[in-house]
Amino acid sequence: MYPYLLLVSVACLLCASCAGFVFATQPYRRSNQVAGLLLMGVSFWAVCEVARNLTNDRDIALFLARVSSIGWVYIGPFFLHLAVSSVAPREKAPYRAIPVLYAGSTFFLVLALSSSLVIRDVVRTSWGWGYSVGPMFLPSYGLTMASCLTAFYLLIRDYRNHRSPAERRQGPWIALGIAFPLCVCATTDVILPVLDIQVLRLGTTSFAIMGLVTVGTMLRFGYSFLTPGNFAPEILAELSEGVALIRQDERISSANPSLARLAGYSVDEMSGMPISDVLKIESVTRSDPDTELEANDLPADDSGSVLIHAATEGFECDLVRASGDTIPVSVSSSVLRDRQNYPIGIVVVVRDQRMVADLRSRLVTSARLAAVGELAAGIAHEINNPIAFVRANLSVLQGHWKTIGAEIDRTPDANDFTELLREGHEMIEESLEGVGRAAEIVRGVQGFSHTGNGKQEEADLNILLEDVLRMANTQLRGSATLERTYAELPPVQCAPQELKQVFLNLVINAGHAIDEGGTIRVRTESFRHSVEVSIEDDGCGIEPEIMDRIFDPFFTTKRVGDGTGLGLGIAYQIVRRHGGDISVTSKTGVGTRFRVQLPTGDASADFA
Repeated sequence: MYPYLLLVSVACLLCASCAGFVFATQPYRRSNQVAGLLLMGVSFWAVCEVARNLTNDRDIALFLARVSSIGWVYIGPFFLHLAVSSVAPREKAPYRAIPVLYAGSTFFLVLALSSSLVIRDVVRTSWGWGYSVGPMFLPSYGLTMASCLTAFYLLIRDYRNHRSPAERRQGPWIALGIAFPLCVCATTDVILPVLDIQVLRLGTTSFAIMGLVTVGTMLRFGYSFLTPGNFAPEILAELSEGVALIRQDERISSANPSLARLAGYSVDEMSGMPISDVLKIESVTRSDPDTELEANDLPADDSGSVLIHAATEGFECDLVRASGDTIPVSVSSSVLRDRQNYPIGIVVVVRDQRMVADLRSRLVTSARLAAVGELAAGIAHEINNPIAFVRANLSVLQGHWKTIGAEIDRTPDANDFTELLREGHEMIEESLEGVGRAAEIVRGVQGFSHTGNGKQEEADLNILLEDVLRMANTQLRGSATLERTYAELPPVQCAPQELKQVFLNLVINAGHAIDEGGTIRVRTESFRHSVEVSIEDDGCGIEPEIMDRIFDPFFTTKRVGDGTGLGLGIAYQIVRRHGGDISVTSKTGVGTRFRVQLPTGDASADFA
């Protein structure tokens, strides 16, 4: 008697210890929770077994025999739940059957605790107490066995068809871990008691062996059939990059919260999702062929081309979000191996590249603008030469024309030439005025294209505005009336050419917004620690729904080809670098007003 009770006691301790080990490995993982509950249930079953065989009271023995059903009645649903957690979401039907199985097991538990339909009576034996079964014992066992066999089938099929070579190496251990307790328990705790043959109950001992197999495989390989394909969720949850484990069947085994947020799914929704539904990868250059998985271990698309390679670094592709839109990402991958150096799957690290892509676009745009500025400066320099000698020639011609006119005035009968002289003099005056205006424009272009070295200097905003309005006048002449209201302003520490770019963008935008004959009002005001420049038009206004987007890079309401969407975005960045602020108020059909506020004196902010 005592050696048998010692065996059951050891089984109880082993099941409890193994349950604690499995649960502590990853307490928040569903498969670990179910496996821990399964082993704890068997441990409770063993406790009742020991207590029943130690008592001499028949009623207590019967009570403990019935109470022990708490530990074994849920074994079947636990097994199936564990298997479905491993292979989900490919197996939808078993997953939907789990609540029904739990409900059925609960029904049999109520019968076992409240009646003799499951455990009819106890029978005195040489080692303690056996039991005789009632009419509902076999149906309850049938539910358990059907669940266990379904779980066994799902696991074996999944490991054979979808798992990595390292996981498939555990096939014999899986078969042993599941088949051994089922066979032993079915023989000693079910079949023989049904036949009224009382033998030592070895069900709890067989499940203790299953627990040892579980812990042994976890120690040897780093995971087990009870907790397949795991990797540290506590660490992954803190990473800003998205991380996923890709299995041989091209599906995501598990993903961290960052990847789920990036893709717009929940972590549970991403489990089992094909990687090709998330990452659109055209081609990949292998960086380290020696560390790749075997060809049949790599996921491939419908055409057979490899989607994810081992040991790749930083290739770019698109991530498809749940909403259907795509975002640029950078993907790196490497092989995940178990403790025996066999490949389990591929770890994919996904980094959001939207900020990088935006920065790259801005750098390209800045380079293009710099090139245009240099070109404009060069053209302006070249135009200065012909303008200079044309102006010089016109000046000389003007002097000669005056001399000729004076001589003709002294000549009798010169009235026929007076009108011609007057017209010629007017044309020379107009030509000189036009050349002067062209020279002024060239000087403005040269000044605007010269960005300087970013060094701060004091500037009068009224003067800067006048330079800008002269430059913009060629585009606004005839279509808009300019109204200036300048206040006396203190000097502002700034980069003058950058602020010219801001004001020019705002004035040109105002000119585009108004109809023929509209008005643009430019006003400056001085406050205690700042100055304000407002540029107002009476044009079409800005729609309220796009007001929050007007400073976004590349956002424009103009037709394709008429605008890049960079003007206001660049203006916003320049003003912010100067420690100032730019704001807008607008009413559709009435007009728009932009305000640029800049600090003065001690309030001026350093900028790069």
